[in-house]
Amino acid sequence: MTITSQPESRTDMPAEPDVLEIVQTSAAARKTRRKSLGFIGAIALVLVYLGIASGSDQANLRFGGVGDVTITVDARTLCLLASLLAAVIGVVLYRLPIRDKGSPAQMIALSVSVLLFVLGLITWAARGESASLAGIAEICVSASIPLIFGATAGALCERAGAFNIAIEGEFLAAAFVAAMVGTIAGNPWVGLIGGVLTATGVGALLAVLTVRYQVSQVVAGIILMLLATGLTGFLTYQILDANPSRYNSSATMGKWEIPILSDIPIIGQAIFNQSPLFYIAVLTVVAVEFVLRRTRVGLRVRSVGENPKATMASGVNAKRARFWTVTISGAIAGAGGAYFTVGSTGQFVAGISSGLGFVSLAAVILGGWRPAQAALSALLFGFATSLATTFGLLGVGVSSSLLLMVPYIITIVVVAGVVANGKAPAAGGATL
Repeated sequence: MTITSQPESRTDMPAEPDVLEIVQTSAAARKTRRKSLGFIGAIALVLVYLGIASGSDQANLRFGGVGDVTITVDARTLCLLASLLAAVIGVVLYRLPIRDKGSPAQMIALSVSVLLFVLGLITWAARGESASLAGIAEICVSASIPLIFGATAGALCERAGAFNIAIEGEFLAAAFVAAMVGTIAGNPWVGLIGGVLTATGVGALLAVLTVRYQVSQVVAGIILMLLATGLTGFLTYQILDANPSRYNSSATMGKWEIPILSDIPIIGQAIFNQSPLFYIAVLTVVAVEFVLRRTRVGLRVRSVGENPKATMASGVNAKRARFWTVTISGAIAGAGGAYFTVGSTGQFVAGISSGLGFVSLAAVILGGWRPAQAALSALLFGFATSLATTFGLLGVGVSSSLLLMVPYIITIVVVAGVVANGKAPAAGGATL
């Protein structure tokens, strides 16, 4: 009898690449590039229109800083030149061999194109007038502070596989308590602590509902958001409005100016003469990134968001990790909510957050579900707010109501996936 031996399998040989995976990745990369090219093409066309509409008017652009340098440019020439550069960027991007979705080349091309669009738009708005680039940057950063906190909170939750739809509610709860506690205590920092603790409680309640009782994360988040909206509105009418001098007139934190650095043109006043909460926001983003990327705790949180079953099989309590992540996320969002009152106006108004909790979630998507990138994406929405303010000051013939819609239009575009890149955690929204 003849015995034929089967060839032994070689486990040490490198695995062959998954052809289907390569094809899917290439298709996704091509789809993303088409979206990027369409986005850049739209920017180029809009800049051409702005150049034609500018006529032969001159625009004065003030840079701020030491000496407050002012440059006078021809609005039409600058807009058309910016359009040409955007078109060149699109051609270069089309010619580049891109195989990965969200490649650095695409991100650089999009970023430069957006900057060209911003420059052209400001120049068009300032034709025959004078616009302060430093002032626009300062408004942009100030408007971004709550969004940075909200985006960081949302991204942290996402890394643990949880959707924090309740950020809007955490904003409102923290803003309300911060205003009242800050007024009673006569100290905005005490108000900040009160707001953060309140939002932490909302985050803990969300964690209990979604982790302990397995309630749908979306449903639980919407319920808490509606609860906070209705409760703060009712209490504002019953308590704050009844005696505003006693309960709703908190002192504010003011600004911290860093000498020398605050004299840098354009960005000096925007970054180095800001509310203390801006510096706290930056430190929070750095801390969250460090914990997620460089510590064992962060590794466990990210593993829960990617594969909770494997995490639990390795002996890690996935429910506990997600519970505390959602709770801490509430505390971070609470600092953003407190900015609306003790960080800026000192008074609470019903619905003061104006839906910025949902805008923060859009920043999470635009930032690829990563805290640092989400925080940077928040600046885009802050710029939209500063743009509306600047257009109003320059007397641009656009309705103020339409200008106030810009941040929310950007939110719709981002959520629709037109300019968003990155990959969400595999177990996002999964129950444990």
